[in-house]
Amino acid sequence: MHNFYGDFNATISADERRSCRSGDMASSREFAEAINTAKLIDAAFSGNRFTWSNNEGGQARVWACLDRVLHNQEWSFAFPSFHVVQDAWNAKNSTHPIFNVLLKLKKVKEALKKWNKEVFGNISVQQHNLDLMALPSLHEVHQIVLAIPADGAAGPDRFSGAFYLGCWNIIAQEAAVYVFQGGPIPQAVNVSLICLIPKSNSPSSFANFGSISLYNCLYKIIATKLSYILPSLISLEQGAFIQGRAITDHVALAPELFRDINRKSWGSNIVMKVDMENAYDKLDWGFLKKVLSQFGFSSD
Repeated sequence: MHNFYGDFNATISADERRSCRSGDMASSREFAEAINTAKLIDAAFSGNRFTWSNNEGGQARVWACLDRVLHNQEWSFAFPSFHVVQDAWNAKNSTHPIFNVLLKLKKVKEALKKWNKEVFGNISVQQHNLDLMALPSLHEVHQIVLAIPADGAAGPDRFSGAFYLGCWNIIAQEAAVYVFQGGPIPQAVNVSLICLIPKSNSPSSFANFGSISLYNCLYKIIATKLSYILPSLISLEQGAFIQGRAITDHVALAPELFRDINRKSWGSNIVMKVDMENAYDKLDWGFLKKVLSQFGFSSD
């Protein structure tokens, strides 16, 4: 796949040159033969047909088309954007000159976005899938293990971070890398202990408790690898339960929003309070899989 562009200092045919003097047609034939031999295609362009002038006056003035873009057939299949822009630009719009240009630019932007998605897809998502499916090195997994607190509470398997740190040289190859080699994750790895922390002095229901989950260290290694792509999936408006963010920021923002709620705006304003307290036990796995699929996660 090749693309060449610039000033070639040569024309292809007589109609690409305007002058009272005859041009060097031998060089034009050689240039045309070279293009045909290389099986290149002229991308063409719109606007002034001549791209160069010698700026002389009278009969000495020479205009010529010396600048062009050449590409092979593979490039045409992979990057048909020129045609996309031309089709969108030629669409009928407003009769007002200024609004016409603005509407044309808007349609070109929409057409290029659609073309980019159809040809390339979501590059960021593709890179994330490659990163997730790639087998990490022992060094990468070791860095994750080092981030696990050595004195943290152990999970259901009763092995704390201190065990993995102290015995890393013995267990590294099998206990740390195999979890990324694909296949279903055993239930013994996915299991967790849930500790209930009272929110009040006299808790009377589960709603009065806060929960903390204690996972096995192997599960934490897997979760840490996933955490690298979470910032691109979670909205910036989510303030709680995200590393580096604090729900107190939203607490401080709320009074400002309510203060300006009566300000006139197009479409009016509305405030909604949604209680997500019991959402965790009501989400269907099929729904979650569809959401991940829409984000572009690989089924592999």
